[in-house]
Amino acid sequence: ICYNLLNHNKKAGVTMQTNSAVNSSYKYYAFISYSSKDHKLAKWLQNKLENYRLPSKIRKANADIPKRLVPIFRDKTDLNGVVLEESLKKELDSSKFLIVLCSSNSKNSTWVNKEIEYFKSIGKADFIIPVMLEDNTDCFPEEIRNITPSLLGINITEKGKKYAFLQIVSTLLNIRFDDLAKRDKKRTVKRRAAVSIVTAAAVLIGSYVLYYNAPHIKYYNDVVYYKELPCGIYELSEAEVKNQACSYKITTKRNKTVS
Repeated sequence: ICYNLLNHNKKAGVTMQTNSAVNSSYKYYAFISYSSKDHKLAKWLQNKLENYRLPSKIRKANADIPKRLVPIFRDKTDLNGVVLEESLKKELDSSKFLIVLCSSNSKNSTWVNKEIEYFKSIGKADFIIPVMLEDNTDCFPEEIRNITPSLLGINITEKGKKYAFLQIVSTLLNIRFDDLAKRDKKRTVKRRAAVSIVTAAAVLIGSYVLYYNAPHIKYYNDVVYYKELPCGIYELSEAEVKNQACSYKITTKRNKTVS
């Protein structure tokens, strides 16, 4: 399993005081740096992070962490300039973390490398989170490879997007990945059980409604024969009533026979 520097330090028993190193008045929880060719995954990650709610027990055990990771900054323009724009510098200044989507597309991106370079220059190299979209560190942009000690990336291809996403969340909040994964799994199981119960109830109710409103052969199988041949449902004539051992009354509801 690949972890970044924050998770690596937690494994080693070191707790990083993130709030002391980052201005507490940050505007964005994270800034996503990516190549425009990877925009679909960048958009997915932004939406996933901003809509994710932490399990209640994780929040209770860590009173200082936020309920939601909002907002997340994702630049939607395709920038090809050489000098990093002042507006983006302000967004980087106001971001607590920098999430870098590492791929063969972003590896040689001048813009991605400049965003990383600037984030390092303002003293936040420890708050860069590389997310590997390919299964090797060759996809790292040069500015990440130059960080000492080198960062370990979160590999999205190793165990899938959900596993990598939880690794990102655990890093952003500086909490143990195992605790978050276990709680998230329990919440998923409960949610699926609730959905199954609701679905089963809906099926039962729907089946009952269909059964109640549909005509049943047992209600009228004695009256659909004429000369021992089935000819459909009809109201008995007076002559037929006289010739029958007993008569029948057909009760309908919504133009359907119910008895």
